[in-house]
Amino acid sequence: MAEKSILEKLRPYIKLHIAIIIIIVISEIIGVLKFKVWIAMITLFPMLYAVVLGLIISPKILGKVIEPLKKLVSEEEVKIASPFIIGSLSPLAAKYGVLVGPHVPMMIKYGIPLVAQNFAATIGTILIGLPVGLLLGLRREAVGASFDICREPALAVISERYGLDSPEGLGTLGVYICGTVYGTIWWAFVGSTLGSVLGRVFHPLALA
Repeated sequence: MAEKSILEKLRPYIKLHIAIIIIIVISEIIGVLKFKVWIAMITLFPMLYAVVLGLIISPKILGKVIEPLKKLVSEEEVKIASPFIIGSLSPLAAKYGVLVGPHVPMMIKYGIPLVAQNFAATIGTILIGLPVGLLLGLRREAVGASFDICREPALAVISERYGLDSPEGLGTLGVYICGTVYGTIWWAFVGSTLGSVLGRVFHPLALA
């Protein structure tokens, strides 16, 4: 069997980056959308569109219906893209760290409420999420999905320890994607509603 040429080896990567560029351009063109639902202000960001578009163009969704799309993004491109997830999320996690740094004195000032909130979030996902996941038939995936609230730091921990292709990694990644798609809309609505209704009762930092 003849060895593949350099161009043939690079073709999946080229197609993958073309798809990524198209998604980025479309997401940035849409931009930040704000609209009011009842008393809640919903804000949608380009990252949400990018995640949704990435899901839609996968070979298991639109790729089944639109054959030319499957030629651009096939299972091979999906497999290649997996290791790049952490690389793409690392700058975002670093940005969060830079943003948090200047506010360390405030975090120390409100240390007890923050510790209580994080403790409740972590323990709550384990005590509630893990049993529910096991009842739904998940196994190792339930561990990845419930050991944390599954944002960028959790992805980094699971990726380093198990890899995102592992059942634990798939569980964490699944919750991360659901949180990005559904959580963004849900918490924008709930946060605005609670802020309007309970703003006079609770401190804004408690609602945040």
